[in-house]
Amino acid sequence: MTHQMAASASASASSAYGLLTVLALLMLSQVAMAQTPAAALAENSTTTEPSSPRPLLKLKKPSPRLLRPPPRPRPPPKPRPPPRRSPSPFPPPLPRPPTPPKTNKPPPPRPPPPPPTPKPPRPPVSSPPPPPRAAIINGTGVLPGSNCPDAKQVLDDHNYYRSFHSAPPLVWDESLAAAATAYAATIVKDCKMVHHKGSDGENLYQMTGFPKPNEKCAFVTKGWYAEMMSYNFTARLPFVENWPKATGHFTQVVWKATTKLGCGYALKDMPMQIGTRTLMGGCKMVVCRYREHGNIANDIYFIKNVLPNTTVVPGMVPGPTLFYPNKS
Repeated sequence: MTHQMAASASASASSAYGLLTVLALLMLSQVAMAQTPAAALAENSTTTEPSSPRPLLKLKKPSPRLLRPPPRPRPPPKPRPPPRRSPSPFPPPLPRPPTPPKTNKPPPPRPPPPPPTPKPPRPPVSSPPPPPRAAIINGTGVLPGSNCPDAKQVLDDHNYYRSFHSAPPLVWDESLAAAATAYAATIVKDCKMVHHKGSDGENLYQMTGFPKPNEKCAFVTKGWYAEMMSYNFTARLPFVENWPKATGHFTQVVWKATTKLGCGYALKDMPMQIGTRTLMGGCKMVVCRYREHGNIANDIYFIKNVLPNTTVVPGMVPGPTLFYPNKS
């Protein structure tokens, strides 16, 4: 780095010295040229043969780089005008509100929530009240047209269960009871449940066993009504969805449009093979007829006549295979 700087300084000094030498020679040549005409005149006056003056030195033209004037300084650039801002359709932003001073005070307590609005009371149950318990327990006796010793109990049980489904009570009909008793005697011969082909509604009950069944009929209503545990009251198609579940005895018991009831039974001896012994048992058939008949195969009729229970039926306790109401 030091050698380069020294070489640069010597080169600049040499160029300056050369420039001064050229200027001096130029001045001397001009002086000599000024003296040449006077000497020529003197020689012409003395001699006849003129002699051309010879220049002392032959000067070289100076380099154009040395005679070039220094470059003119460039004028400073004009400042650009600021860009125009497009007019804004929105108003200028509002100044921010001053920040409130920080305090160590706790925030005010929240107001307590309003008290809950009390729910309106439920509307009273529209179903008629069930008959008194004494009438159900002590409702035994033979009614016209029937051979059931507890026919009154059968009627009371029907009306008791119907009261939970907003269905009006039934009235005992002597002609229905007589027809039911006669039909029970017909089908007990083969001990097979076969429905009649008449226009009245019908529920059948068959019982075989040893020893021979008794003559009472009232217990059948409990088993028929117990089918309610399999019935879906919220089904969109109540007939289509519930009929395969074998709930037809229950729906006939509580069918709202039914107004009359009549029941009867028949009993016959039936030998039964128990192990290696043959013992005499019995076959019992209970038949109940209903008018106007229920179980019309239409969803609209089921919606209108099989209403959901408005209250829980007292005494519904689980049995071995079905749910039997216990009213005792």
